Amino acid sequence: MNNKFNKRIVLLALNIGLMVGSFATGSAIAAGCGQAKLVEAGSAGISVSKNTCQEQSRVNLGSVLELSPGSRMWLKFDPNPTGESFQLICQNRSAAAINVSVASTASPWIKPQGLKNCDQWKNNKLVCEDASGEKTSFFCAIASAKPEKSKNPMEVTTSVKMRGIPMPAVVPVEDVIKSIKPDIELCKSLYNVTEKAEMSWTVSFGIIKDLSVSSDNKDFITCVEGVVKQANSNQDVTVKHSF
Repeated sequence: MNNKFNKRIVLLALNIGLMVGSFATGSAIAAGCGQAKLVEAGSAGISVSKNTCQEQSRVNLGSVLELSPGSRMWLKFDPNPTGESFQLICQNRSAAAINVSVASTASPWIKPQGLKNCDQWKNNKLVCEDASGEKTSFFCAIASAKPEKSKNPMEVTTSVKMRGIPMPAVVPVEDVIKSIKPDIELCKSLYNVTEKAEMSWTVSFGIIKDLSVSSDNKDFITCVEGVVKQANSNQDVTVKHSF
């Protein structure tokens, strides 16, 4: 009697252990779903399919991103085992939509579909032809990225007290510039902007105003606008710098 009872207790404990282990594994997978994030503020005209991630903006292996004509896709990847982080931007200048699959867990991660001469990356850039043979109809650039923190680089992370009232700490403009420089450089690389570009904008009550970029490249300007939107700010700030 006691032996049977003990066996039942052991079996019950094993089943509970398996259930807890499965739940923990499932939770870990859900928490870390996907290896990349679609940067919505820097992307336009993108639709995602075959993606099993529930978390907004996360895409996993096997996902397909459709870029409508004239659209731009911006992906930021999780740090690799050595702690390095990377980001990638692609521009579709063809007259047709282009599908891009997340095909690998390592650089260059993606594989555009239905394009010609689209397998060779050179100097962290990819230039493809569309089905009609039109060159530079689709192109991408890869660059390093600063690891994302739990909070936005320009969000308030500390506070000070004035007469007993908590006041938000001011983020220096130099820190703002430092945090967005890698993204600006990637925009320059994608659109072959080699000269210095003077930029300025103001953030007031979280709204970006008076963005100015000294460039005639409209695609580059919209890319910069995407960077500024990503940064945002919880404080009033005016930024002026040559990148």
